[in-house]
Amino acid sequence: MINNLIGKGKLIKSTDLCIIGAGTVGLFVGSLLAEKGIKVLILESGDMTQDSETHELNKTIYTKNFYHSSNIGRFRCLGGTSTRWGAGMLPFSIKDFENGKWPVTFDEINKYLIKVEKYFDLNSGSYLFKDNLNNINKDFILKYAKLPSFKNRNVYNIFKSTVHENQNIQIWLNSTVTKFDKKLNSLDNIVAEAQDGSSISIKARNFLISAGAIESTRLMLLLDKQNEYCVSKLSPSLGKYFCDHISIPVSDIIPKNISKLNKIFGYHFERNKNMKNIRFEMSENANIRDFIPPFFARIVFADMDGGYENLRNFFRAIQKKKIPTFKDFFGIIKSLPWILNAIRWRFMNKRLLFPQNPALETNIIMEQESLGLNKIFLSSTEKDLYGQPIASIEWSASEKDAKNIFKAADCLKDFWNNSDLNEYGIFKMKSKSEIEKLIKKADGIHHPSGSTRMGNTKEEGVVDKDLNVFSIDNLKILSTSVFPSGGGANPTMTLMMFGLRYVDQFLDN
Repeated sequence: MINNLIGKGKLIKSTDLCIIGAGTVGLFVGSLLAEKGIKVLILESGDMTQDSETHELNKTIYTKNFYHSSNIGRFRCLGGTSTRWGAGMLPFSIKDFENGKWPVTFDEINKYLIKVEKYFDLNSGSYLFKDNLNNINKDFILKYAKLPSFKNRNVYNIFKSTVHENQNIQIWLNSTVTKFDKKLNSLDNIVAEAQDGSSISIKARNFLISAGAIESTRLMLLLDKQNEYCVSKLSPSLGKYFCDHISIPVSDIIPKNISKLNKIFGYHFERNKNMKNIRFEMSENANIRDFIPPFFARIVFADMDGGYENLRNFFRAIQKKKIPTFKDFFGIIKSLPWILNAIRWRFMNKRLLFPQNPALETNIIMEQESLGLNKIFLSSTEKDLYGQPIASIEWSASEKDAKNIFKAADCLKDFWNNSDLNEYGIFKMKSKSEIEKLIKKADGIHHPSGSTRMGNTKEEGVVDKDLNVFSIDNLKILSTSVFPSGGGANPTMTLMMFGLRYVDQFLDN
């Protein structure tokens, strides 16, 4: 059941579980628990949809470098960022967990992989690219990221019938949490407000903050401030060690055999309108893991104008739960010659055709060095429209991050030149000065982590291996902000596996 807090006056509700955030993973776990008979109430600060690319509640102060992902990469609405994300899904590796000193084991989380694939209707099977590239360098492997259909990328579309028909779930839109009341060691009550002054007060046996990495951290900082710093006194890492993946183009790829490159690196079509694409990943036992943080690399287009971009815009409108606009349809008509050729390619080769005369680049996407100096904290001067402090972010790429990017680029170049890939294209490294400039202007890529990190003890982290906040008995955090490291892959698959583990633990308890 979906409700809008605007115009409702002052409400008081009670429930088994209150979730803050109806986004990618909050809506996911809330729907699953409602289907199991749990009374769930979800508070969402946004509306049914977010049409603009920014939201006024995402306003952030930057005290160092700009971190644009705090504004343009966050969406407040039903389904949250899943209404926009690129949807690359593949799990972290064993080494990501071990070398990142995660307090939870790879096997505890990875056992949920098949279930996540089922919910997103992904094809099961290996993530490894099987073609032999005759490479003597064993530091890298080629792996697939699996992509759900555009419809299934939006979690709301997956659970639409549950959201509208199941009486166990209540979703309150335009409900921004502004107050946390704690009694003894438990969270007793929270209050959310709407723009017109309406409010809803929630009592629950259990609370879950699942509002995205930045907002989950800001809410924890707000809770901390309103309750005599009950969290940070025990867990001094709250808000600190904020990091992201850094994406840097390090080389141009000069085609020798564009058809062969397209067959390897073009999006692969699968059943059920799913796709997958190739990236380079460090092999589990790669020697380079001893001196380079986890990273992956992709072949991307420096320029995506034309039919390729028009086609993507058309299907992204569907992902947003919208009917494509006249402009979208006009773009399709304008690009018809390329689209007809792309259809031929799709059925002959099961690949998405590259744009005409593509400018290909190699992007390295690397786990950022985890530093206490990179942090989220509450502004002492600026407040949001509810009178609460907005987030301030102190963040930048370090000199060590830059050195790691150069090391990774050299290793990747060696891999390319000693494989069959060298017969299909030339790996032309960008100049050192060009890469240095790009690193200095580096931004995150919407994979934030670390600021409410997991730890074995309260001194090490904010939550334990089971996502329990150390200082509050009935509060958990389910967000990439709990990840102690960024890992060598997109984080969403691993986050959804944590979500399924949370559901099992909730039902067991």
